[in-house]
Amino acid sequence: MEDKRPLLQKLRDKYRLVILNDKTFEEKASVRLSQLNVFILLSVAIVLFTLFIGSLIVFTPLREYIPGYADVGMRRDLVRLYQTVDSLERAMNGRDLLLKNIRDVVEGKTDSIPERDSSTTGLAQRYDTNILDVAAPFDSLLRLQMQQEMVEVRIGTGTTTRTFQGVTFFSPVNGQVTQRFSAEERQFGVGLRLGREEGVKAVLEGSVVFSGYTLAEQYIIGIQHANNLFSWYKGMNQSLRKVGDQVRAGEVIGIGGGEGAGTRKVHVEFQLWYNGIPLDPATYINF
Repeated sequence: MEDKRPLLQKLRDKYRLVILNDKTFEEKASVRLSQLNVFILLSVAIVLFTLFIGSLIVFTPLREYIPGYADVGMRRDLVRLYQTVDSLERAMNGRDLLLKNIRDVVEGKTDSIPERDSSTTGLAQRYDTNILDVAAPFDSLLRLQMQQEMVEVRIGTGTTTRTFQGVTFFSPVNGQVTQRFSAEERQFGVGLRLGREEGVKAVLEGSVVFSGYTLAEQYIIGIQHANNLFSWYKGMNQSLRKVGDQVRAGEVIGIGGGEGAGTRKVHVEFQLWYNGIPLDPATYINF
């Protein structure tokens, strides 16, 4: 006979689950259940099991073993590393540009202005080009007067003697002076005679900002000192320091010297600059 009761009533029908001894048929345990109770118990068990597995994945290191699941801390570290690398790249580009400009000055390539590197655009201050194109009336009149009088303007070749309190200069070599300083003849250093195996010493404590080689002047080293002083050592046979090295006063930075133009004597050229102005080294050093 077909049961025509509603489905809810059928689910509420009671059943007994009995556990019997197979040999004696003795009842060991019994549970009274209904289909509705069994459905609810299974649903709760599935939900609890799902929450347990989700907690293991979210709050334990097991999530790192799931393909495609990235750690939030790892992403933050990657972003920080990317920013650091970008800053280092900008700093390296700026340093390379500075060294290139110094090398061009040493080699005499100052006639043309190099194009601005797009990677270092952010390092320079931005100006309004419309304002720069408009010259002041006084500036225009001064330029016109100078052009009419054919006045030669030379920047950075002043010969005024500077006094540096508390600064003791070491002699780069103990050789005889073979060429004197002359700003008018654009001879911004002194030539010093020395032996081929003699060491060239730093005149002051500082940092090496240029170390290179040219066919005309062989090995060259430029050192930045305190008080805006800068020293050049040109014509060496060997360089013992590289860019970024810190040197002490009197420390050997190179060996020997090359043969100068018009003479067979081995010599090295030494230059001393202050704020972009060449100074006569003989004023401060007793050669």
